[in-house]
Amino acid sequence: MALIYRSIFQVRDPEGAFLDRIPTHVQSWLRFNFSDPSITVEDGPSSSSVHGIETTSESGADEHCSVRRFRLFEGARVDGLELRTSVTGIREDDVSWGWVDLERWTQDERAMPWIPAPPGIAVTLLLKEEAWSGNLSLTRSAASVSGEAGRLVADLVSDEERRLPLVVVSYNERERDGVELARRRGSELAKRLAGVAAVYVLEDGAVTSFSKAMYEIAGEGMDVHSGAIRTYLPGALQDGDWPGRHRYVPYRKLEGRGADLAARLVAPHLLRRAVEAPPPPIWRSNARALISGLEPDSDYEELLGLADKEISELRAKVATLEDDLALERLDNTEFQRHNDDLGRRLAYVREQLREVRPNTAWEEPAVDDFEPVQCSEAVSQARASLDMVEIHDSVDAA
Repeated sequence: MALIYRSIFQVRDPEGAFLDRIPTHVQSWLRFNFSDPSITVEDGPSSSSVHGIETTSESGADEHCSVRRFRLFEGARVDGLELRTSVTGIREDDVSWGWVDLERWTQDERAMPWIPAPPGIAVTLLLKEEAWSGNLSLTRSAASVSGEAGRLVADLVSDEERRLPLVVVSYNERERDGVELARRRGSELAKRLAGVAAVYVLEDGAVTSFSKAMYEIAGEGMDVHSGAIRTYLPGALQDGDWPGRHRYVPYRKLEGRGADLAARLVAPHLLRRAVEAPPPPIWRSNARALISGLEPDSDYEELLGLADKEISELRAKVATLEDDLALERLDNTEFQRHNDDLGRRLAYVREQLREVRPNTAWEEPAVDDFEPVQCSEAVSQARASLDMVEIHDSVDAA
């Protein structure tokens, strides 16, 4: 079992009716997914099968909170995968929470790793409900800003209370239809990161105001402009933060390519991080017991808590290793690009030299197979080969 998607958010719910609306949302999603308007979802504890999807629901309440959970299991997919989607609503005093998990199983060791898109029910919830996390509004669309509104985006970046990533997309003035292309990249990112991150597109004037604000707040190294994209993780600009923690995709990697490339470069990293998010505190203290039949302070509950902690730590380590690997791949790409550039330069120089000294132009330099083992060997070789460098005798003593 692998948790590949998680979204946890608050829902505007002044009447306290969000939990009652969840069955309707699940039903709407299933009807759209299977193009079958006859599908119905029972309101209450139930278990049924809809087009091969096993659907179960649980609910419970006490004086502190109410909880309702739907689970949908797909075990007969054409691709051989097994999926379980969990939709949970929690009402705590005057606060309502929405929570969507997507888990994946496969017995095929040759199956390619799956880069998830937000499950349909998550998209449905974001379309039907007003959802947010901290000061970030969560939608399936990118927010476009212009002019001085760029400063407001910079304020969101530095917000200490922010708990979700913020992706900022800029446009390149030299690119034809640069603003429109930036909008397309932002749109693809927002679709792939629905419920996981907020996406902002800096349009006319906003790049300048955002850059000025970021320089005032953080100085050099934390900006984004000229068609680049940057991901700002929670805790940005706080103590111990550094620019390299926030993934930066330069414009040259996006130029002339489809808008979906931005999503492929940015989204997987954020989706892996999202599954580490802990549920609301009320889940562990009250809500989980209401649908599992366990006492909140039972030994089993404590073991589950320890297992969750260990799993989160392992996921964090895996995410760190994957990030390191991604950075190494980016570096390798840069080295290859530099090597290609040197190859072009060499070909040009040889072509110019051929007109003057044809034989010399294609001669290969002598092979230098010197591989020192000790530092003293390097010093001796330098004295023998670098006839315009003077190496003082004191170097030998050191």
